[in-house]
Amino acid sequence: FVRVVTFDRNYSVELCGGTPVPATGTIGLFKIISEGAVAAGVRRIEAITGEAAEQLVRDEMDLLHRIKELLKGAKDPVKGIQQILDEKHSLEKRLEQLNREKASEIKKSLEASIVARGDLKIVVKEIDLDAADLIKNIAFDLKAAYPELIIVLGNFNAGKPMLTVALGDKAIEAGLDARVIIKDLATAIEGGGGGQVFYATAGGSKSEGLKMALEKAIGLNG
Repeated sequence: FVRVVTFDRNYSVELCGGTPVPATGTIGLFKIISEGAVAAGVRRIEAITGEAAEQLVRDEMDLLHRIKELLKGAKDPVKGIQQILDEKHSLEKRLEQLNREKASEIKKSLEASIVARGDLKIVVKEIDLDAADLIKNIAFDLKAAYPELIIVLGNFNAGKPMLTVALGDKAIEAGLDARVIIKDLATAIEGGGGGQVFYATAGGSKSEGLKMALEKAIGLNG
């Protein structure tokens, strides 16, 4: 024997496998909260009913009210949020452009700071740039332009000290390895990292150690 629930004989006659109710009206508010695939050709709908569904609606209305308050009472919160997202995207684009311009100036400054070290050259400097991709671009441009160059850069990313080491082809031929150098220097900032023989990075937690790491790098012997 199985219980059969009929909502409408022209619409739904179901075998009941769940909690029975005396009448469909006692279910009250019915709110679907998720829907998705659980197997090939099988989908699952999860829902809540009654007081739980009413509480969810109250919570969502309260959330909508708070969003409107943050948007200064905007009549259309969706439009207000979209405007904020558009402004954020525009500011990010502007910041990206400013960072690229800043990176160009930093590169020129680094070129002017290159010094001879025997058959090789070296540049060691702390730079004010919080953009790992741009720092990598600077390092790669410099090592391509100066095959004999040893590059050691320090910067802060979200307040944490970072180190970058890049080597030109001739510096590598001289026996240097960026991975070995970064491992040695990273001890000063109580961090670690790695990379490849020609390029390696490290992050740490000891901010005051960055200057010490760069001072140690100045003594690198090619």
